[in-house]
Amino acid sequence: MTVTFFPAGPAAGATVLGASIHCPAAPRQDRRRFRDYIAATAGLAEHHRFCTDPWCGGRAGYVVEHRSTDGEPRLNLASVHARTLLRALGLCPEIGAGDLHPATMAGIVPSTPQDAEDALVGSLPAELMLGRVELALAAAPADAGVPITEYRDGAVIDFGRPVGWLQTRLAVLREVTLYARAHQRDVVWV
Repeated sequence: MTVTFFPAGPAAGATVLGASIHCPAAPRQDRRRFRDYIAATAGLAEHHRFCTDPWCGGRAGYVVEHRSTDGEPRLNLASVHARTLLRALGLCPEIGAGDLHPATMAGIVPSTPQDAEDALVGSLPAELMLGRVELALAAAPADAGVPITEYRDGAVIDFGRPVGWLQTRLAVLREVTLYARAHQRDVVWV
């Protein structure tokens, strides 16, 4: 499972900018752009004319819509790493952040008992998140990293973290937060 930190959607919603056809071909051969999803779906019938990749065979294309929010900064982490980041921000109740639950702070009622105990879903106003990020960057010692852990038979069960991982991810989260603040939006993680 992964957790993504991103600016909340605009109040008016994201604007659809068009659609295109994607398939397993690398590099992508069918580079047509369509005005909307319906036109791109109709274009699937001719995908075989634009893509000769053997993995696709002109039959494996699918439609992707492009929105005005596609270029916004995001941070995607494995759930175990997301917990590490949330701990550094003081947003993980499992290690002493008390009764603080970011989802309920933002008026989002947890949908399941697991969500109620897990801080992997939530949102904060950008200004509050920026304060937490700046404090974590200033107060956190340099991340020494975590070595890879393996079973006796050699199967890797934890890929660890490289040295400086926390500071690097906090810097990316800072960019996400600054963008959200500039556009008067919250920072959401799910």
